[in-house]
Amino acid sequence: MNTKIKWEKSGWVMLAMLGVSLTLAQIGCKAVDKFKEPALSPIVVESAQVKLVKQSDEAAQFEVILTITNPNTTPLPLVESTLMLDIDGHGTASTNYLLHRTAPALLSQTVIIPVVIVTSEQVSAGTSWSTKGSITYQPPGEFRKLLTDSNVPLPSAAFDLQGQM
Repeated sequence: MNTKIKWEKSGWVMLAMLGVSLTLAQIGCKAVDKFKEPALSPIVVESAQVKLVKQSDEAAQFEVILTITNPNTTPLPLVESTLMLDIDGHGTASTNYLLHRTAPALLSQTVIIPVVIVTSEQVSAGTSWSTKGSITYQPPGEFRKLLTDSNVPLPSAAFDLQGQM
């Protein structure tokens, strides 16, 4: 009789432990799901154009027009652009520009970045230019937020393009 009571008690204890284990497994899986991020491909800077906007005796104002493609099914906020523009025979300028826009999912986005180069000479059509830099973007997800809070840099897409006006 004493053995039967021990078996019933240990059977209930084992059943309770199994229930608690299953509950913890479900909660644990949900907690892990919260930190899952979709697999993302980097954004791509497809092309660039440089347009002369205005020129004075002291400087020339340009627009660097970048076409960016987001190959992901998730929209990605564009945070910042860092670029260097070299106009052949007229000089070089660097700029950091806050973008405040989002690259739509599976689409292209045009980004216009203003740049001023100090030059006393007139810039003519057909002048060669080169630009290089990067576009920083913000991936979604709790894990990325944790990395950002830990000062891990955001990902960026580098570019190095040239052409003629």
